[in-house]
Amino acid sequence: MKQDFKSTEKRLSILTDSERKIIYSLPNFTNLERRHYFDLEKIEEDIVHNKLNGLNSKLYFILQLGYFKCSSRFFKFSFDEVVEDIEYILGKFFPKQSFNFNTIKQHCDRKTIFNHQSTILKLFSKRFPTKNDKEDLFKKAKSIVYIDANPKYIFKEIVRFTSEHNIILPAYSTIQKLISKAIIVSEQELFISLENLMDDDLTQNLKNLFKKESKFRYQLTLIKAPLQSFSKKQATTERKT
Repeated sequence: MKQDFKSTEKRLSILTDSERKIIYSLPNFTNLERRHYFDLEKIEEDIVHNKLNGLNSKLYFILQLGYFKCSSRFFKFSFDEVVEDIEYILGKFFPKQSFNFNTIKQHCDRKTIFNHQSTILKLFSKRFPTKNDKEDLFKKAKSIVYIDANPKYIFKEIVRFTSEHNIILPAYSTIQKLISKAIIVSEQELFISLENLMDDDLTQNLKNLFKKESKFRYQLTLIKAPLQSFSKKQATTERKT
């Protein structure tokens, strides 16, 4: 019988906490990483100095840009969460400007952040996933299920797919739902295919295998592989099964 995905939807535990943190958490740079990721190309410097207004906007753009270079993702953050990164950027690009964390607005408005992100996406020829992209991701996940239904393997292939197609990796919860749906739908299709292939006699024979002959024995027990040996350990293992 066909299952309703909405009624069976569950959040798969795909990544460990540490794995999820590496992929989805705001980067925590070392001094060496700051020098690398907050280094600006000529075109990036032109954007900062000629197209952005105000220190807030310029700082937030450089921060978003550096984090994006590191992870190909955007993050929500306030200035007091990234004090060391800001101090580095101020020292390198705005040494003569003052910045008071106690009085400054802690983040930019939504419109400014959106404009920053749009500019960064154009710089790297990437895009947020569209509805069609998400459908393609589902099809990709579904095709992988027939090769390996391990959710972590499917997740890795989705990451590979998004990278190859210049798509921003969707949120973890979105991928959890996508993989869950792919596994459930694939199982449904497999069962339907098996039902279509089996005639009435085969169906009845399979049912008979699961009929109990006694309290502890099924017909299926009779076709189990023979014992590898007659050792006490093997006999004990067999008795438990």
